[in-house]
Amino acid sequence: MKIKILLSLAFIFGSLIFSQVDYTTQIQPIFNSNCTGCHGSSGGLNLSSYDNLMSGTSNHGPVITPLDADNSILVQKIMGTADFGSRMPANNQPYFDTHEEELQLIKDWINEGANPDPPAIFNLILKDVR
Repeated sequence: MKIKILLSLAFIFGSLIFSQVDYTTQIQPIFNSNCTGCHGSSGGLNLSSYDNLMSGTSNHGPVITPLDADNSILVQKIMGTADFGSRMPANNQPYFDTHEEELQLIKDWINEGANPDPPAIFNLILKDVR
């Protein structure tokens, strides 16, 4: 019984170590390429940095709901499932249909807690793996 528990914990811990999405190197570049032209420093929702993103709200609530990508307005807007407004990005609405890996990264990042970067412990462990 103890072995099963230890193996389960090892699997879960190992999955967490290797599945952490890095906001700075993986998420912000997606926003820079597709969103900040309109959602930058010109007022309204600003996706030019983590702090701006996480403080962003819409008339329908916070843009990001950590640990719940499906209920995050940002994901609903880029998937076209929000029941208000237009699908994003406005200048290329089907972008995430053809770049599903980027959509999945955003969803994974939110479901992992929408952290600015993986916790420091992951960086220490991954330093030896990389």
